[in-house]
Amino acid sequence: SCILNANQAGDGNYLVATQVQRSFEIASGSRSITVSSTSTTVTYGSTATLSSTVSAGSSDGTISYSAGSSTGCSVSGTTLSVTNASGTCSVTASITAGTSYGAASSSGLSITLVKANQSALTLSTTSGTFGQTTNLAVTGGSSSGSVTYALDSGAKCSLSSGVLSNTGAGDCYITATMAGGNNYNNVSSSSTKFTVAKATPSISWSAPAPIRDTVALSSTQLNATVSGVAGGFVYTPASGTLTTGTKTLSRSEEHTSELQSHLNLVCRL
Repeated sequence: SCILNANQAGDGNYLVATQVQRSFEIASGSRSITVSSTSTTVTYGSTATLSSTVSAGSSDGTISYSAGSSTGCSVSGTTLSVTNASGTCSVTASITAGTSYGAASSSGLSITLVKANQSALTLSTTSGTFGQTTNLAVTGGSSSGSVTYALDSGAKCSLSSGVLSNTGAGDCYITATMAGGNNYNNVSSSSTKFTVAKATPSISWSAPAPIRDTVALSSTQLNATVSGVAGGFVYTPASGTLTTGTKTLSRSEEHTSELQSHLNLVCRL
């Protein structure tokens, strides 16, 4: 404020006038402020730097920046960071009142938020065994999001909730995809070969009981069993053979292509 005093001296006809005082309020100067950014498109994991332009008295007051009610970004000092690339972002600049100029705030500057790309994704489980299920797994990616699997080819494979089942030995091809969530794009692996190996059957054949000469071999001696495969055995000598002296029995199994062969298990009588 400013106070003014009015005085008038007297003369030969008048005495000195009584002083009159008046006060005046001096208003602060008005000004405007605008906000800008090094980039109006910001990707998750990177930042942008904010700045402002003041129409007058840029050093007369303190400048600050705010993300207001934004749901996808935050501001610290002059640095803008992405907190949720699926959210919104609008920033403003403000300057406080100073000695000569009043406070001012800018209009909002809209910032476009962009999801980041994930690191490469690899299917890490690439083999299994006929007749067994396999829990698939991956390495890589960035989001720790859910992973889904798709069967690209392979009639002997099937998928359910990340578990691979098979109906035979051979190859199938699988693609894995990791969800990106709020901050990352989805990422997929290449179509990866998964090999189903032949299973190893478990064969059991107890030592046959001794038999007398000239007694024919029968299922009493030829009684090997196998688990995990359909089929039977071919014995040498065959069932019904008359025995003389000491004989060596051997068998070979008739098996499917999904099982490894085990030949020439022998038992002496």
